[in-house]
Amino acid sequence: DPADFFVPAKELNIQHYLNFVNKATLELVLDELATL
Repeated sequence: DPADFFVPAKELNIQHYLNFVNKATLELVLDELATL
């Protein structure tokens, strides 16, 4: 059930989650630029 994922997610530190997403996004962007 997808809800099982969101329940513990609420307990995560939001800033830590955002930092993780931003880092992952940055790495993807850099990978794209490297292929140009």
